[in-house]
Amino acid sequence: MMKLKHRKQAFVALGDAIRTFLQDYNLQNKKPDFNYYNELIHQSIEKSIENNQWFIRQHILYALQAISNMLTFKNLDSWLEHYVLNSNHDKKPLEIGVINAGNIPAVGFHDFLTVLITGNKYAGKLSSDDPYLLPCFAEILINIDKKFSDLITFHPKIPLNADAVIATGSNNTARYFDFLYGSKPHIFRQNRNGIAILSGKETELQLIDLTRDIFMHFGLGCRNVSKLYIPVGYDFKSLLKAFKTADYVVNHKPFMNNYRYQKALNSMQESAVIDNGFILLINSLLISSQPATLHYEFYDKNKNLNSLINNHKHEIQCITGLPFLLYKTIDFGKTQEPALSDYADGIDTIKFINDLRFNQ
Repeated sequence: MMKLKHRKQAFVALGDAIRTFLQDYNLQNKKPDFNYYNELIHQSIEKSIENNQWFIRQHILYALQAISNMLTFKNLDSWLEHYVLNSNHDKKPLEIGVINAGNIPAVGFHDFLTVLITGNKYAGKLSSDDPYLLPCFAEILINIDKKFSDLITFHPKIPLNADAVIATGSNNTARYFDFLYGSKPHIFRQNRNGIAILSGKETELQLIDLTRDIFMHFGLGCRNVSKLYIPVGYDFKSLLKAFKTADYVVNHKPFMNNYRYQKALNSMQESAVIDNGFILLINSLLISSQPATLHYEFYDKNKNLNSLINNHKHEIQCITGLPFLLYKTIDFGKTQEPALSDYADGIDTIKFINDLRFNQ
């Protein structure tokens, strides 16, 4: 059975392999200097791009950078110091079934890390939209320490004898998950999105960072900003200027197809729409927005912002922008760079797994 220190060492080595690849990688679509890990990562990226039209090289590299930033001894130690894990190597590993989403590159990495770092078996079901990146990381881990070969498996369906299930999907798939696995200990995640609270006094750099929060992964991630809360009388000029830093999306056919479709659809709506040529800003009470659209809603000093946010708290994954007393906010530009302790839907997956282990 692997001890915690060995599991941490292996994941730090994985982080080093990813960092080395990123340092060697040439953005002109040329392969990095050859070594075994570089080749594995390079091939997983190329296959991912070929497989999924929404995965582009720029976004995959960004996701890999965010993962590598997690995997340092300092970050792992800071994350894990709040849990009792050292005694887990004396207990039989649990088999945790993980159903992965495929909306953005390697979106299931945190669950992959969490199951393995706690000393358990990872039984993963890959999304057909993202079937290459996690197996690449698994192969590197196994090469680093062969003991991982007994702890990592990928399945077309989650084994019915799994001890627990973690599943990420839409509001519709959550009902399917509940039908199949509701009798087991589980975490079922549904649709959520990021929001931004603006004061109207943001700097040019802050608005450029916010642009990344909106457009990274074409807005398909649960941490992407899909809704702006803006003060009454807000001047959109500076924001629209910042959006020009994301004009690379005009060369992405699926995104622009969505833009044209939403433009035609919203031309028949009465709601106020601002069109910058590749995204529509729509005045709406809704949190979630479709690709190539962004919702906004006004607030003023006589309107309780706390109430506006609180009414949608179960739809919100993260908040960026204006410091907000009731909820944790993060800096502009960081929504797709979560810390290890930034659990999806606010559910502590280590505590969930640890509680199962202690009840064995």
